[in-house]
Amino acid sequence: MNLRLAYITVQFYCDAPLKAGRTGSAIVACFDQSKLLGVTVPIDVCFRGNSGHRVDAVQCLLLTQSGHSVLRIVATQNVGPGPIPPVGNPCCNRVLFGIVPALVKAMRRRDFIKGIAGSATSWPLAARAQQPAQMRRIGVLMVVAENDPDAKRFVGALENQLEAEGWHKWRNLEITYRWGASNPERLAQYANELVLAAPDVLVTLGTAALLPMKKATTTIPTVFTVVSDPVAQGFVASLAHPGGNMTGFSNYEPDVGRRWLQLLKEVAPSATQIAVLFNPITSPYNALWMRSIETAAPGFSVSTFQVSVQSDEDIRRAFDTMRTKPGTGLIVPSDSFTFERATLIASQAMDGRIPAVYAFPRFAHEGGLISYGIDLVEQLGKAAVYVDRILKGERPGELPVQGPTRYTMTINLKTAKAFGLTIASGLIASADEVIE
Repeated sequence: MNLRLAYITVQFYCDAPLKAGRTGSAIVACFDQSKLLGVTVPIDVCFRGNSGHRVDAVQCLLLTQSGHSVLRIVATQNVGPGPIPPVGNPCCNRVLFGIVPALVKAMRRRDFIKGIAGSATSWPLAARAQQPAQMRRIGVLMVVAENDPDAKRFVGALENQLEAEGWHKWRNLEITYRWGASNPERLAQYANELVLAAPDVLVTLGTAALLPMKKATTTIPTVFTVVSDPVAQGFVASLAHPGGNMTGFSNYEPDVGRRWLQLLKEVAPSATQIAVLFNPITSPYNALWMRSIETAAPGFSVSTFQVSVQSDEDIRRAFDTMRTKPGTGLIVPSDSFTFERATLIASQAMDGRIPAVYAFPRFAHEGGLISYGIDLVEQLGKAAVYVDRILKGERPGELPVQGPTRYTMTINLKTAKAFGLTIASGLIASADEVIE
């Protein structure tokens, strides 16, 4: 195998202002794209001033396979001489990840040996002894935005369970996240990017993220979460035997529509016509929710109708219309578009005094009346277990798709009082969270 010696230049950045002269240390783990060669190089960095929060570039000598001119650089901050206080500068504890060009130059054999011998003596013994474990790679496509209020909880649920299974970030596992913000074009772009990176496993959050992933690959093992009826949507052959490259966790249960109507009628008995709010682009599966709701509607003596929205202005117009219809109640099922607009939707319902049941607690936290739905964090934790099993050799097509096992209910008593509604003590006692 032909080998070449290369130098790489790594730039470190920080978002927070730092005093000039503060120093810290970092470890840069360098791997070529074949993942066959790697070396861990400790380096020192020094912040030179506040402007731009930029650190001096650091050059590292490394060994790379011939023909690979791009290297993946992984950097994590370690405590070193004169470390940067993690509390004072929390952003400096972040993991930095990027792709940088490697300036590769072919060398004669004797120069190559001299270079390796010289560079090896300059590295501390611990660094030379520290050979990285086999690095496995995961690509994660989230339907929400990176600055979503729940983004950290979702990431934490996945990574904490992966650690419990023995997979430690940057030690033996590399995770790349992409955040779609409910934008179909962006989700499609990110799905293709993740597939081109050829990770060992893919993870998706939301049906809108799985749709482009299914188009992008039929071979890379994929674990999905929060997907409504994956069989009906054609993602898997069956729940017990998915087949193909996909498996995961569904958020759909046929009886959930009855439960939403029951809660709505229990807290707002005067509701006689129930609107179901959704975006047909981000929720192409809304027919599943409607079927569940419509099947149960006669038992509660209510009629139902769909309200399609695709923009914030659509939402405002929809609530303007609902305000003109006495006895209107509202159900907001699982939909990434409405999920990211919880504040707007809850405030519109509050202003119009429209009692509503939502699929996620976020709405109740924003002033919505009541929420009832699956635990998203739990599904991501379970996805990590499936990722572990796949990395250890199991086939995704042989892992059964699991349905929701835990539902949570949040009641906003402050909103109920503003609406003049009385919530039964038994219902309050059964809630997972009560907002007073």
